[in-house]
Amino acid sequence: MANTAITNTALERDKGVEFTLNAATEDTVSKAEVFDYTPTGKPNKVCFGFQVANSNGTVKIKFAKSPGVFGVADLTIDAVENKTTCIQVEHGRYVQDDGKFTITATPATGKKLLTDHALKIFAIELI
Repeated sequence: MANTAITNTALERDKGVEFTLNAATEDTVSKAEVFDYTPTGKPNKVCFGFQVANSNGTVKIKFAKSPGVFGVADLTIDAVENKTTCIQVEHGRYVQDDGKFTITATPATGKKLLTDHALKIFAIELI
């Protein structure tokens, strides 16, 4: 199965914009889902957000390390239940050879990303 694409939202100064929430599609118990994000703007100007709507535990989010010299280690953060977690990451450390970020979301043990966590992901680029 192909990775799920994350839609970009470009944010310009002094201009309101509605951003796109990308819902997880994986509905199998304890199964992770892989997302791809293709940056369109300047490096290091993207913020990722992870919404976990239900009270079913924490979702683990992993940014795969870059295969280049700056890709020292994967980055793993917690997306906590009933919260929106945001992070800005350095392009050089996490962008893959194809120019994309590869992000893996892993549900809490025994839970599903779609129905138990209602996981949604967004990406906002500053222009």
